[in-house]
Amino acid sequence: MNIELEEFYTFPTRVKIASILRKAIFSGDIKAGEELSLTDVANKLNVSRTPVREAFQILESENLLELRMNKGAIVKCIDDNFFKDYYEVRILLETKAIEKAINNNIDVSYLEKIHNDFERNIESSTEEDYKKYNQNFHFYIWKNANNEKLFSILLSLWNGPSFQIIGKGNYVNDSLEEHKEIIEAIKEKNIKKAISCVETHLNTSLKNILALKKW
Repeated sequence: MNIELEEFYTFPTRVKIASILRKAIFSGDIKAGEELSLTDVANKLNVSRTPVREAFQILESENLLELRMNKGAIVKCIDDNFFKDYYEVRILLETKAIEKAINNNIDVSYLEKIHNDFERNIESSTEEDYKKYNQNFHFYIWKNANNEKLFSILLSLWNGPSFQIIGKGNYVNDSLEEHKEIIEAIKEKNIKKAISCVETHLNTSLKNILALKKW
């Protein structure tokens, strides 16, 4: 498949590192109470200590890490409310983004193209293909809201693979069906329907995460 990664935004190294660590925390690969060393993480990821330190600061702001002076960081405990709060904020922002995008006459043809391309090749697609497709689907809507501050805040909340539950039951098929409903609502310029579809889509993600929690 040929779907460009991060077509609408290129993540800085610190954000990519934060995403890797976040995913490991949520998956249970890194446990609560475990200490993370700047040097160890930098060596494992083959990067300098600076972006790792910046990634630690990002995760501290998300209440996932407790920074230790010159000693790296300690992983904090997370619970269901962490994810519920996260998705509550995403729903508020993404429903506003799609409302603004429709009012700005978003060209839905791009969403249709990447959706149809992925669906047509789903049998031969990889986990990475889905991540790229899903990222571009959401980013395109956010970008067409034409509000750089809103786009920036949504990017700061975006966790990409951290919140993907690939290969679990019918997750991908359900996601595709919900994306299709979002596309139809945009084509109809039905803001109320579009908002409802986005809420359903994000609540489905939350439900899947809580059902498969490992923290």
